[in-house]
Amino acid sequence: MTAPDKSFESKLLESWQANAELWTSAIREGKIQSRETTTHAAIQQAILAFSPNKALDLGCGEGWLIRSLANQGIEWVGVEGVPALAEKARESGKAEILTLNYAALVAEPHRCGGGFDLVVANFSLLEAELLPLFLGLRKIVTPGARLLIQTLHPCTLEGPYLSGPRSESFAAMGSGTWQTMPWYFRTLGDWLDLLRAADLKLLSLCEPLLPETLRPASLILEVAF
Repeated sequence: MTAPDKSFESKLLESWQANAELWTSAIREGKIQSRETTTHAAIQQAILAFSPNKALDLGCGEGWLIRSLANQGIEWVGVEGVPALAEKARESGKAEILTLNYAALVAEPHRCGGGFDLVVANFSLLEAELLPLFLGLRKIVTPGARLLIQTLHPCTLEGPYLSGPRSESFAAMGSGTWQTMPWYFRTLGDWLDLLRAADLKLLSLCEPLLPETLRPASLILEVAF
């Protein structure tokens, strides 16, 4: 396991701020095929299967998930550390959207309220250090609450199968000047070790498949607090 430098998280947020307009267009115009065919529906189905009353969208981005489930009787709160993306998410008026990065959430978890019976992290856990975040979330969830994590499937990515910092150039996104994004890759074993360290219980593991190749598009972990 390779540790990132201290500026890793700040560079991650800076890249998302720089890429906010391009990312918003990519999501809203359906430019990411795996999301359109597989991963959007997979996380929606996992959420609806749990039937939450109040849910926290952790790293909500431009707000597509909240918008897509706005009529399902769920009280949503979105948390986003990138101001430009948080502003995009507020445009729909479907939920309270707070501009908070994870460090601020760890320091003051009750700033986003409480009483959540579901926390959703949809491709939003890219930081190197997540244990404090998981421990902080315990303070704002109800007994029996669930955490749903959708992430890139560790076994389908190129490169050494070792946890550590990586970078995303967004070259596959086509047009536009994207800023390279640093992110932290975790092996499946390290994901499970992280959950154990946070005293979280893995309830199920789902591997949504791409219809054209029948290869995993993502990994969804259902976890109990």
